[in-house]
Order: sequence, then C-alpha cells, then structure tokens
Amino acid sequence: MALPIGALVPLLSLFMIERICRRVPGVNFIELNQRLLGKTAGFIMVMLFILYIIVFESIVIRTFADVTKIYMLPATPLWVILLLVAFSVYYVISKGSRVVARINELIFYILLITLIIALVPLPMGDYNNLLPLWEIDPAGLMKGVLYSAFAFEGLEILLVIYSLVDKKERIIKAGLTAIGITLGVYIYIIILGILVFGLDLIKLLLWPGIYYYKTVSFTAFPRLEFFLLAFWIGLGARPAFTMGFAASLSLSQLFNINDNRFHLVALAAVTAMFGLALIPGDIFAVFKIWDYVGLVALAVSLLYPAGLHLAAFIGGLDHEK
Repeated sequence: MALPIGALVPLLSLFMIERICRRVPGVNFIELNQRLLGKTAGFIMVMLFILYIIVFESIVIRTFADVTKIYMLPATPLWVILLLVAFSVYYVISKGSRVVARINELIFYILLITLIIALVPLPMGDYNNLLPLWEIDPAGLMKGVLYSAFAFEGLEILLVIYSLVDKKERIIKAGLTAIGITLGVYIYIIILGILVFGLDLIKLLLWPGIYYYKTVSFTAFPRLEFFLLAFWIGLGARPAFTMGFAASLSLSQLFNINDNRFHLVALAAVTAMFGLALIPGDIFAVFKIWDYVGLVALAVSLLYPAGLHLAAFIGGLDHEK
C-alpha cells in the first residue's frame, strides 16, 4: 500500500517539471533558472542543485561499495572498490548522453532476465506469509510512504536532460512508463521476499533482495547467484551514471566549457563523489546519512519545480503553446 502512495511523489514531480520546461521552451537547464530567477539567484540554485547531485551520488556509490565488500569482496579495501566504481562512472559519463542512455537500456534488458530467474525460489515460499492482506498500521503506513518516496528519487534530473530530448511530446508517456515499471519491480521483489522469508525475518535482513538471490541455484550453474549478485550490485550503482552525467552537463553549461573538455568536467564531478564517499565511517553511518539525503531529495523533487512555477507566475512568463 505504501509503494503506490509513495509513487505519487515522482508522478507530481514529473508533471511539474514537464510543464515548466514546456512553458519556457528552447532553453537548457542553466538558462531556465536564470530566465526565471535572475542571473545571480539562478547561478546559486544551479550550483546547489549540482552539489545535491554530487552528494546524493557519493552516498549511492558508497552504499553499493559497502554491499560489494560485505557480500562479494570482504578482503578488498573499501577505497579500492570505490575507486573501481568511480572509474566506471567516469568512463561512462565522459562518453556523453548516448552512451549513458545505451548503458541504461542494456541494464534494463538484463534486469528483465533476472526478474524471471527470481521465480526459481518461489516453490520454497509460503503464501500464508502474505496474510492478513489488509491489516494496516496508520503510523507504519505513513513511515512506509516516506521511505517508498525515497525509492523513486532521481526524476528531478529531467530538469537537466529535458533540452536534450528530441521528441518532447513523449516525455510524459515515457515518465509514466518508467514510474510504472519501477513500481512494479519493487512490488514484485517485495512480494517474493515476503513469500520466501516471511515478514518477521525480512525485517531483520540488511539487504533482503541480495539474500533472496543467494537462494537461487541451478544444477548446471551452481554459482549462478554470484553473477546475479554482481548484476544487482551494479544495478544499484547505475543511478550514478545518469545523475553524474547530469551534474557534469550542468557544470559545463554553467561555465561555458566546450565539448572537447567535457571529460575534464566529468573527472572533477566523479572525483568529488569519490572523496565524499570515503567520509562515512561504516554502513550504519551511511544509512543515517541516507535519512537526511532522502528528505533533501524529496524537497528538491517537489519544491524546486514548484518554486520555478511560482517564479514564472510572478514574472508573468507564459510561453506555453
């Protein structure tokens, strides 16, 4: 119940961002802010947005570096894992928007295969674990809605990439499809996890999805779970490709850096992510930071586009066709 309600946050953000970008056509993210907020305030807001992305992605790559160390490479120093992740992120985003898009498309198709494989442990599940279906704790529901909204973070980068989209009339449809697929995948994995582990046990697991895939095995591929875990850990770091590109693109547009030096901007952004990712002491400190970052992300996804709409209204701008 909490997931569908939490999905309303990115849905609202999608519509607000699409409408404000349509209202001020023919401009990029930097120009949009400076047009609506003025040059100085626009510059400050863009810098704050870039800082938000870099901090957000530093926590993302740190989280999945910790997961990799715990479940796959316990003897490898954390900084080495982070360095490898950071290098991968830099390589992808330095190649530009087409490569970032192709990587996301490839990961999506591999994801479909892993979701089918996830049905293998289903015979071990107990359908009684899903009962009672409609027992709802109001306080727990509200907390669940908040954390569910965190799971959809990242849609706000549409502000940056809107100007790169050729067929802008398809943005709403594509956004709705993306939110629907994300919601479906979350519900699918949660139901499978509860069926196999039960609600009481799943609350005690740090990463239930990873434990779930560790139960997958085939006679012909006895170590298949290793590849599944590697993919899911890589999937978790995937947002760094998209949001890292958004931060690099914003920086290059803000300081009028030409395409030939875009790789240097990407290097600076990823280096900042890497440095920030080294700061938390352990995985529990990362979780505590996630609580604050999640709230900031929630505010950015809703209040930022709402503020731009307000600025457009006050400024009397109306270029909507």
